[in-house]
Amino acid sequence: MSLTPNVPSGPNTEWHKKQEDLWTALGGFSFEEQDMKYTIEKQERLPSHERAMTEQLVNTPRFREWMVSPMSRQLLIQGNLTGDRQISTLSVFCSTFTSTIRQGLKYITLVHICGLHTDLNRDVDAGPRGMIMSFIAQLLWQWDFDTTFLFENVDLSWFEYGWDPSTKNLCDLLIWMIRQLPSSQTAFFVVDGIHHYEKDVYVIALMESIASILETTLDERVNATVKVLVTSPCRVVETREGFPDDAILLLIESPGTSLDIISSRRLEHQIARTLETS
Repeated sequence: MSLTPNVPSGPNTEWHKKQEDLWTALGGFSFEEQDMKYTIEKQERLPSHERAMTEQLVNTPRFREWMVSPMSRQLLIQGNLTGDRQISTLSVFCSTFTSTIRQGLKYITLVHICGLHTDLNRDVDAGPRGMIMSFIAQLLWQWDFDTTFLFENVDLSWFEYGWDPSTKNLCDLLIWMIRQLPSSQTAFFVVDGIHHYEKDVYVIALMESIASILETTLDERVNATVKVLVTSPCRVVETREGFPDDAILLLIESPGTSLDIISSRRLEHQIARTLETS
């Protein structure tokens, strides 16, 4: 990816970066609506018993506490399902959860379906770096930022000169943006299928990206409430290290799981009702 903004000439020219400039460069990475639509449309192809099991997550105490707590929270959901598909029933759950929240226009929601962005040879938006660019683009779309002092707080030389940004460059910008949100705002990070990025080609960027996202829940300079949800249908190793034991939920099939309860509409209603009563 090459970013080529219009850079003013002259040694004494102060270049003020506006939100529109950032959107021009990064707006193309706001592809989450297509991803969620694709995922939900493909849910019928996924195993019914896995769908039923996953939809019941919304009723588990740990997930409900993460969702409705007035404090910033982290949650990792991992299971013992197959991890060889692009998407899983957890992808459907994350897409339904995010799209339901977005209908209310009350929260900031940032979502990334990792399994749809894994091939660096075909997609410039693949991998953890593409994930962070997508989160930045989604934030730019959902919130008006005052970028007056952005240049003083974040190194944007990559943007000024049209260089490809490093993962650190992007994480620094993302963290700055989260710090600008007011205390009245709640932001949800939803990262699905993180196991797809636990590969040698991605692992360094993955750890830097996940660490930065999780740090926003602990950063004293962040005024907003930040909720981070990371999912994987199979067990993960590197990602697991970033979460305390009480922030991990295992997806386990219950012997009493009934296929009759499968209903995306019911799941949407449960999510909306839980948020309304929080």
